[in-house]
Amino acid sequence: MKKILIYNWVQFDIKDGGGVTVYVDNIINDMKDNNDIELYFISSGTCYNLFSDKIKIKKTRNKYGDRVKSYTIYNSPVMFAYNQFSRVDIYNKEKELAEVFDKFIEENNGFDIIHFNNLEGLSPYVLKLKEKYPKTKFIYSMHNYFPVCPNVYLWAHNKENCKDYKNGKKCCNCIISDYDQAKKMLKIRTLLERLGINIQSKFIKKLYGKIKKTNSVGDKKNLENKNGCSALDYKRFREINVDFLNKYVDDVLCVSKRVKEIAINFGISHEKCHVSYIGTKFANNLQRQDIDLNSKDFNLIYLGYMSSMKGFDFLVESLLSLDKKVAKNINLYLVCRNNLEYNIEDIKANLEKKFASVTYLDGYTHDNLPDILKEKHLGVIPVVWEDNLPQVSIEITSFGVPILASDLGGASELCESNDFKFRGGDVKDFQKKITNLVNNRDKLKEFWNFYNKPTTMRQHLDELYKYYGIKERK
Repeated sequence: MKKILIYNWVQFDIKDGGGVTVYVDNIINDMKDNNDIELYFISSGTCYNLFSDKIKIKKTRNKYGDRVKSYTIYNSPVMFAYNQFSRVDIYNKEKELAEVFDKFIEENNGFDIIHFNNLEGLSPYVLKLKEKYPKTKFIYSMHNYFPVCPNVYLWAHNKENCKDYKNGKKCCNCIISDYDQAKKMLKIRTLLERLGINIQSKFIKKLYGKIKKTNSVGDKKNLENKNGCSALDYKRFREINVDFLNKYVDDVLCVSKRVKEIAINFGISHEKCHVSYIGTKFANNLQRQDIDLNSKDFNLIYLGYMSSMKGFDFLVESLLSLDKKVAKNINLYLVCRNNLEYNIEDIKANLEKKFASVTYLDGYTHDNLPDILKEKHLGVIPVVWEDNLPQVSIEITSFGVPILASDLGGASELCESNDFKFRGGDVKDFQKKITNLVNNRDKLKEFWNFYNKPTTMRQHLDELYKYYGIKERK
């Protein structure tokens, strides 16, 4: 029997932490019924005691009951990425966490595998425990870029890809983050949850807002003076993470080829890095649409976020300057949750001057995806950051719609044809590729000749079991 410990900064059955939490829940759901596995889970960086700062581990309840032994670390000096950003110096030096983690391993008579799905909430010295437990396999899944970027996105100052962090100087004040305020808020949140108070209620959200406003640190200059985190601290953050991953982790699982390439470029051992596409339920239900390629109109759709990182600004800019001869036959569909930072009505009105029609939908659910994607000729993934592997790219193609994707991140890996890939952030190249596909619609059928089908959850789990050293799934 294999004893496996899974780590994620937030517990797997809590609606927080985005796609990584969903992923962790999926693999736990499969392993929990395997009689050859004794399954443990631990989280850190979200639970705090209002009256004590002592670091300790507490057992938690989870939706699977006794089939998964779940725990969380209380009062971790390291919080999840955004909250910790202004105090990476604490992360760099924190060793008490490793001692607490070590004691937890000892009390549970050791583990065969420890699978880290991030390091947020921990410290790099937890990885150093490999020296004490050389027979335990340490696996790290690289779902984001946290080991080399405490903002996790490699997206500098909310405006550009971070290709050169200038030995940490560019990291200073990249985002506004207040460590002390964040910890205070988490202490209050933990207390409310223990009291059974709904933290999603309007009253609690309003109260949170008042507390946050009262404790606001103001401008970036004051933030820097208050926290005193230097360029050297950010430089050390990257160096120690890369060093410890190379020294102490057996396998680094990268969620796309591009993520692996980036990891290696930043110094993580190419021998330890492996591409491991995470599984998705959409891969089990691949569909093909019989779309009319001879119709006068061309139906183009954007699914995603109103976000500069996701390429929304880039997309609008590119479409507004697209040749009118091309645009006049395009029905444009923008499906994204309304962000008050944008005036979607103005954007829509400007686009309507050029395109055959413009339809805006305030977000989508998985239930209405089939209707939204029906009769669409092409989806567009215009990300301008190294988006690991956008789930939306899998969703769109799973319903039989080809995508034109930026070469940044992993979305373009779904198709090997250059007709469906453009240089990220390059308006002219994007317009060239759109024009080519609108004027030569037969090419849309060619997408499927070069399509790399997404990985099913079953395929991914079979692969993961091999890394765990479990020969057969039972």
